[in-house]
Amino acid sequence: MRNIYSEERRQRVGKINKGKTLSQETRALIREATLNRKPMSLESRLKCAVHVRPVTITNLDGSKPKNFTSIQEASKTILCSPQTISRALSSNGIIKGRYLVTDTIDT
Repeated sequence: MRNIYSEERRQRVGKINKGKTLSQETRALIREATLNRKPMSLESRLKCAVHVRPVTITNLDGSKPKNFTSIQEASKTILCSPQTISRALSSNGIIKGRYLVTDTIDT
């Protein structure tokens, strides 16, 4: 599909709505539809998120479990690199000899 989408076609598609303005009624309808939209489910949000992987970090003795929505967020909390957490998830799950990281999505 990428091969078919030439530069000329891209320019033509880009010009379709260029310079057009929406009426106040149309804007009001779009706004109304947007405000009445149901929130996305957690499952849908996880499908949309590219680099989000929920994890749980606990102390090695099993105390103080903390859930995080992403590896990035967890890495900031325990002051390590996101790559460290990714590697730990692939191996034994131990980080810095103090924490155990597990995949929240699999549990």
